Amino acid sequence: MAREERPESRRDGADERAAGRSSVGQAGKVAQDVAARNRVVYEALYADESASASYEVRNKTRIVGKLTRKLGSYPERVLDIGFGTGDNLALFARSETALVGVEPIRTPIAMLRRHRPSLRMQGVVADAQSLPFLHGVFDLVVFSHVLEHLSDEAAALAEVRRVLRPDGYAVVLVPCKDIEKNPLHVRRYDRRAISAACTCAGLMPIRYVAVGSRVLEMVLRLLLRLAGGLETAQASPANRRRFPGLRQRYHRLVVPLMLVLSPVDDLVASLQRQPLEVGLLVRRSAKDL
Repeated sequence: MAREERPESRRDGADERAAGRSSVGQAGKVAQDVAARNRVVYEALYADESASASYEVRNKTRIVGKLTRKLGSYPERVLDIGFGTGDNLALFARSETALVGVEPIRTPIAMLRRHRPSLRMQGVVADAQSLPFLHGVFDLVVFSHVLEHLSDEAAALAEVRRVLRPDGYAVVLVPCKDIEKNPLHVRRYDRRAISAACTCAGLMPIRYVAVGSRVLEMVLRLLLRLAGGLETAQASPANRRRFPGLRQRYHRLVVPLMLVLSPVDDLVASLQRQPLEVGLLVRRSAKDL
């Protein structure tokens, strides 16, 4: 005998479905807002010719080099998703290596062609969550500080696995700071979260590195504050005449010093429960998911 459904239960079910649709709609709007903010910020960043000289960019490149230093063979085809200034791709620049970079906007491609013409690479405007490449065409994929900006983590990692050849490698770097501190990020990570996400996508973690301690972060903030003060002072025409190139000389001194201290800071970070960043070297599993 069929059970009679009360009107109240039907209303409750309709309310739950409406609430679900509302939450999905809100999540989609948040993702769109974050994507729009990212576009504005990175358009300006990539238009800055000096971005490549910053400590943040050069330190991320150092970590990519550290994680890939002991690969069994040199990669013949390298893809950098979110290549930015091109520094990661420059690590693998050899005459026999095909370099491909992906960005969602055209600005960094034009910037590299203008300022780094010697870096022979193919720049592609595409979404990291839907890459325009065939299956299994890359030996190495670099995915540095991109995943935290994307709305669909699973789709992005699935694309990394798809374009890697069997037993190919990927470098995945993500920040571990609170999401509230960066309006350009949609999620936060720790070692367990990023390892689990990669494993679920068929990317097996084989090497891990903790990056950045709170100690060096405080030092870096002080140095950047001083750099900001110098930049403000340099804006004065009188100061530009009296101290030409002051900010440039400051960066030429401070950035190499910070890079010298970074390996020690990595050691300190490895002893902390929550470093500032996490880097993984992962290998594409041979089995289909």
